[in-house]
Amino acid sequence: MNILITAPHACSIKSVSHVCDVLAHNCAQSLRNYLENLGHTVSAIVNPTTTRDKLDVNRVEGRDHPYRRAINQLLPLMDLLIDVHSFPPQESRFRGHDVVVFNMPSTFDDRFVRALAQYLHNYGMKTLLYNGSPENDTVASTLEQGKMAVLLEFNEERTFLGREVARALDEAWRATF
Repeated sequence: MNILITAPHACSIKSVSHVCDVLAHNCAQSLRNYLENLGHTVSAIVNPTTTRDKLDVNRVEGRDHPYRRAINQLLPLMDLLIDVHSFPPQESRFRGHDVVVFNMPSTFDDRFVRALAQYLHNYGMKTLLYNGSPENDTVASTLEQGKMAVLLEFNEERTFLGREVARALDEAWRATF
């Protein structure tokens, strides 16, 4: 499987307003290594500089940003886009969870995201399947192009279990496609 991992808010600035996903860069890199060890071809595009308060590159208004242009160049070669985010533990919507799997409204077939949530749970992670918003333009536009995409949010206070997440992604893909 050809996989593109994206991390749009991968800067390391900790703030009350959560302008960065402080764990996203490490998660993306770790996930890439583990997925490659499972035999997948993986590319990663990380945005370490543009903070959410300046421009949210995951929104429609971010489409012309170099980060999004790089994604659009690689996307035709990919089977799956994994959009990696992280959340502070005080985020009330996700409190108590290790990982959140977004089920986007534009997902034409949600078997993959549902299987992924189940596999993550089976690997011991407190997993939430969350109905996402079409505001995440990177995932929404990928799905509109007929490619599979998933947005994953990881708790910034939990140990990231990259090997288990990679295995869950691999097993969910094989079970679904």
